[in-house]
Amino acid sequence: MKKLLLLLAGLTVLAPLFPSPALSATPPDVFKDSDGNVFIHGTTATALGSSSRYSTSEDLVRTVRAGYCGEVRLSTSTTLPSIGDTWRVGTGASKLRSSLVSITTTADLPRCRGNAFTPALSAAISAAGGYIDNTTAVPRVYLTGNSPGVSYSVTFSDVDTSVALRPNQCNFFRLSNTTSNPLPASLTIGSTGYTVASLTTAAPPLCQRQDNGSYLRYIPTTW
Repeated sequence: MKKLLLLLAGLTVLAPLFPSPALSATPPDVFKDSDGNVFIHGTTATALGSSSRYSTSEDLVRTVRAGYCGEVRLSTSTTLPSIGDTWRVGTGASKLRSSLVSITTTADLPRCRGNAFTPALSAAISAAGGYIDNTTAVPRVYLTGNSPGVSYSVTFSDVDTSVALRPNQCNFFRLSNTTSNPLPASLTIGSTGYTVASLTTAAPPLCQRQDNGSYLRYIPTTW
């Protein structure tokens, strides 16, 4: 019996961490620590699996290089399933999909040849600041009037930023909050939205590599 008690005592030594705010139970599946880092564990972490994404309350910004005629092309892809309906190139004014000229006939599409559009941009396209190629199953947006060959930061005003989300070796997730790269005010994890300021504050688990190469999860005593 003494040997068994000693063994159990040795196991509990692994779990305690530094002192932390007292909780009556294990924190929710999504919580934050005192530094604002967000942690995901429990069934939510299991449901996310080994590879997922979370979206934020911040507008998506991507760098796009203008073509030889100053056109910035926006289109959907496997990594960008939606481009939304409002865009801003650099520090310019926002442009709305509804304001752009829709082109449905291939012959009417402007082509950039020799640093000039053929046919030339119509007054309507120039005034709107772009056009939509609706001759294909997936429309493509062209925002005109930019400097040829220049890379611009394009803001997709109604598309939230999404970030890759992968678990650590102990199968929980940690979203870092730093001075240079703070977490946004709200997050969408899975299909659930969270306000970071409203999350439960608790001491976090740790994941440490052992001498044999395995990883061990340390749980705070307040859980």
